Amino acid sequence: MAVWPIVPSPPPNQADIDRVLDEATAAWLVRDKQRWIRISRSELGSLRQLLRLRKSTRAGLAACARRVTLTFERACRPSGTLWIEGNCTVRLLSWSEFADVEEPAMLAAWLAAHGVDEPLRALERSCAPEIASALSTWRAAAPPELRRYVDAFWQEGRAVLDAEAYGAALEALRAARGEPAEMAWALGAWYGARRGRWDEAYAFEAVPETMLCSIDAHVVFEAALAGVPAAARTGITRFLVEQITWRTRWGIEQRMPLEVREALLAAARDSGAQENIVRARRLLFGEGDLAPPGTEFVAASSGGRFNRLCTDGARAFGIDGHELARLERGHGTTELARLLAPGSPLAAREGSLFFLRRSGVHSISVEGGEIRSRIGPLFNWPSGRLRRALWLFAEARDAALARLVPNGADLLPLDPGYDACDAYEAFGGALPAALRLRSFWGCDVPRGLLHEVPKRGAPRNVALGGRPVWLGATDTGVLVVVARADNEVAVLAVDEGGPARSLGAFPGRADDVLAALRVGGEAWLHLAAPLGDIVVALERAAGA
Repeated sequence: MAVWPIVPSPPPNQADIDRVLDEATAAWLVRDKQRWIRISRSELGSLRQLLRLRKSTRAGLAACARRVTLTFERACRPSGTLWIEGNCTVRLLSWSEFADVEEPAMLAAWLAAHGVDEPLRALERSCAPEIASALSTWRAAAPPELRRYVDAFWQEGRAVLDAEAYGAALEALRAARGEPAEMAWALGAWYGARRGRWDEAYAFEAVPETMLCSIDAHVVFEAALAGVPAAARTGITRFLVEQITWRTRWGIEQRMPLEVREALLAAARDSGAQENIVRARRLLFGEGDLAPPGTEFVAASSGGRFNRLCTDGARAFGIDGHELARLERGHGTTELARLLAPGSPLAAREGSLFFLRRSGVHSISVEGGEIRSRIGPLFNWPSGRLRRALWLFAEARDAALARLVPNGADLLPLDPGYDACDAYEAFGGALPAALRLRSFWGCDVPRGLLHEVPKRGAPRNVALGGRPVWLGATDTGVLVVVARADNEVAVLAVDEGGPARSLGAFPGRADDVLAALRVGGEAWLHLAAPLGDIVVALERAAGA
């Protein structure tokens, strides 16, 4: 049997970042699975100075703040991924570990200027006067057998898990406590010692969190089913809230006794922050009505996220974890097949769904049934055609929009979309819809305008009445998701040369919208939710 060698990932290297920046024509800030802000080629120059790596240091552990992703593009196709942690350490996808930048405060300020302020607030917490009291509480709460390692974990104002000290600390904990459950209770008491919001943590609190992760969240959860000692309840509740990010497969309400859930919720009430209570109740007692007012619930992901959503015009389809699923009003999610490649492209064509397995292209009827092997495109022809089409499209689109959008304005251009491009490369067929349109489209985010630039004819502006947050192509024009006053989220359809038509609106967070689809004349929205994505149908506006 062949044995493939394991090639270790390379360490951080400044030349790798410089190469990614040199090759990129644009980048996207990605937060909560949504492309948040587009970074133009001109802005990438200023970003280069902010991503200078500090020499001869190892990155400390991150404070509890949401990771931000920078996805770099070259001609509308991904060319690199950079993760930015809460303490502004950075890591390319290919690297073995995170690295410090020379000026983390400047990088945090740049992110805040682009609407992502969590890293800046995390850095401000690390410099606030209250850190001395919090650090003293953290030191005092450490299990007795771990106190001799605390100084090794907190060095020069940074949390550091040296492999030798970390391994010795875990062995000391195992020797003193024995069973994994007892180890978890000791770490839980340490992790829950500080009062206040759990999502506004200090970097040193990542030490007990990382140790709990080494025991494994599933082991901690199984132990908690039998009850959690009072001293550990706050920390264990916090740990479960932060680690369990999808709703169905844990079966909390079915498996965890009511008295245990009530005890954990009571611990959250005593933690000193209302937000902690909300998060704990949502995990332990259910999310309530998932669909926002003005929408109708279609389906909820059981694996945390719906990927590769597409439609045949009557229903939607997507990949939910490792399952190929059909999404229908009134029926929820129906599993059609189990996939070995969750990242497979997906396309609905002529009554069949096309997807990839390791052996090549396959299809299944949209109604379910037998999986058939298919012959993929010959000679890799779609890939070559798409590469040339994307390059010409991006150059022409950017030149057309540059004449209309003020220099430096936040621009949301119409892209073909990664999913549509991947499906075309894998299965052939028609080019992505954005490439077939006769106009170039883009939104001026600050001014709330949609620009249409026909390839032949005069450009025009369409007032959106709010901040555009998502733009996608249809066969005849575009769909736009707009954040308006009083937390209203509106979906507009604009055909080439036509007026803006409302497909409906609902009260909610526009930034939760991950994508929109036209299904049976309606707008279906793919929304982010704390315990996994959902899909809802928007109630149509009168006269739409």
